[in-house]
Amino acid sequence: MIQFLAAVLLSYFLGAIPFSLWAGKVFAGVDLRKIGSGNLGATNVFRVLGARVAIPVLLLDAAKGFIAARFSPSLAGASSIATGDLSLICGISSILGHSFSVFVGFRGGKGVATSLGVFLAIVPKAVLVAFLIWIAVFLGAGYVSLASCIGALVLPVSVYFFSPGRLLLVLVTSAVAIFILLKHIPNMKRLVKGEEKKLLRRGHKKEGGAS
Repeated sequence: MIQFLAAVLLSYFLGAIPFSLWAGKVFAGVDLRKIGSGNLGATNVFRVLGARVAIPVLLLDAAKGFIAARFSPSLAGASSIATGDLSLICGISSILGHSFSVFVGFRGGKGVATSLGVFLAIVPKAVLVAFLIWIAVFLGAGYVSLASCIGALVLPVSVYFFSPGRLLLVLVTSAVAIFILLKHIPNMKRLVKGEEKKLLRRGHKKEGGAS
């Protein structure tokens, strides 16, 4: 039990590492909680610091989830919980760590990139489908928030298609999708009102979106 708790806690603290906050302070001397959207996600890094910094932050945020789901379960040792279920538990712990980081007053990002990493480690084919849908929506509409919400909704459907016998995985990805949708409620309200701003428009940076 102690090893299991250690694996879960390690996953949380791994997810809680605030790469976006550090990037803002190191590269621009700014606190991303007080600039742009105020969100500690890769999209806000892109708006404030540009793609050169945002892309590494995005990859690092995804890596947190991937490492937690792929490697943290090995720390649990012998357990009555199946390895696949341990991966899910550790992965969810890292997502919660990212979104409610103890290092920044339980604030954080919206969990999209870290969720991507978690499920890439567990069900890569389903994630590829959801990611392709994300790209299509983003390139077509220009809104990161809309692309993230639709991609999140596609994921459990895709998981069911590729892993129809893994009911727990379908339920967990559905719960994560709902979590991401809830985190994006302010963005969806702005989108309905026509106030949500596109991340990119005709090749130049625009404020808005979410991550």
